[in-house]
Amino acid sequence: LPSGVVHLQFRPQRPGGGWEEAVVAAADKGGHVALWALSPEGRELGDDGVVLTRPHATYVSSLRWAPCGRRLLTSSYDGTVRRLDVPSGAFEAVFASDDHEVSAFDFASGGGGGSVGYAGDNAGRGLVL
Repeated sequence: LPSGVVHLQFRPQRPGGGWEEAVVAAADKGGHVALWALSPEGRELGDDGVVLTRPHATYVSSLRWAPCGRRLLTSSYDGTVRRLDVPSGAFEAVFASDDHEVSAFDFASGGGGGSVGYAGDNAGRGLVL
């Protein structure tokens, strides 16, 4: 990654359960997110098994795989939380604010298949997304 790795998240292989290969996600200080398929084929992530994107304008403060394994959530000091749909390669905004530098993010999965996101900002405020 161009600006040094600051976060890593591992998604294990789950044959027959939704994804066939293990993937490591990494983020840097410059807003970049990279995915590396640990299988030599790289089927889900293209021919070489590597994807490099820049969904954020600045420091990525958190990475979390959704329980389904097909989505990766990222947060940043740019005030956004974004969700990557791995099969399509598309990021979408989950949260955006000019008033909060999102410094931490996590979520809790609900029993009905939904989830609640929680974030913290550099001013010490907690947010429910």
